[in-house]
Amino acid sequence: MLLTEAIKRYRAARGAWAELARRAEGVYVADVTFGPERHQRGHWRDRLPAIDQDIARMEKVLDAPAGPDAPRLEADRLRAVQQAVLGPARPRPAIRGEHTPPVSFRPGAEITIELSMAKVAEASRPVAVLLRYRPVNQAEAWSDLEMKQQDAVWRATIPAAHTRSPYPLQYFFELRNGARARWLSPGLGADWCSQPYHVVRQAANG
Repeated sequence: MLLTEAIKRYRAARGAWAELARRAEGVYVADVTFGPERHQRGHWRDRLPAIDQDIARMEKVLDAPAGPDAPRLEADRLRAVQQAVLGPARPRPAIRGEHTPPVSFRPGAEITIELSMAKVAEASRPVAVLLRYRPVNQAEAWSDLEMKQQDAVWRATIPAAHTRSPYPLQYFFELRNGARARWLSPGLGADWCSQPYHVVRQAANG
């Protein structure tokens, strides 16, 4: 029962992956390289053959007769496991606040980033906000800054040393509401195809 459902869900995930890969064609180059290993190169569509092989192996296990030593679970326990795995996840908060990205930046100059929660009910506001940023360069790691709150506005200043790059700058916010509740802004939209970060480009005469 569980394996049958797992294969069904895997096929659905495979379909979603194929659709996302299709949408990425013409947007990203055919070889998106961010490391020396094989799995760190290529395009999303290149992963489909391995996914198909994985599904085929699962179907082979499903079709094979169970041996005498195969573990067996009671039907009630199987249903409980399936419900725990497939049950609806607790929705994450969708609070993003208001933010206007800087128009541009100059290499070697600081960038101040602000996120306003003025229009968010006070009880729903985050208790902490982390700014995560880096140049639009897969070879560089993300940096982060704890944003400081003043009234309903959170601020952080990206140091000048982190803007000395020929690349645009990308960033997003990690909002926290307690020890375990966290969410990202802007995050992905309902269609999972939106841009989950902001981008600031260098000034034309920068």
